[in-house]
Amino acid sequence: MKLTLEQYEDKYSIETNYDGLTAGEVLSHMCNLMMCAGFTNESLKQAIYERTELYEYEDEISRSQNLTDYKKPS
Repeated sequence: MKLTLEQYEDKYSIETNYDGLTAGEVLSHMCNLMMCAGFTNESLKQAIYERTELYEYEDEISRSQNLTDYKKPS
């Protein structure tokens, strides 16, 4: 797998020998790329936290929609 981050005139890449990475492994590589590009550890933590909150909110909406879509048999 090859991940590339381009920012302004700079290009940062990570290439692995294995394509079957987990989401956690890809996220780790992306965070490393972002730190190379100048993002701080604190800004990465904040972005991940905000994304997690968004996913949890989307899951909550999906669950509530599933409950309202469910109809009891007559």
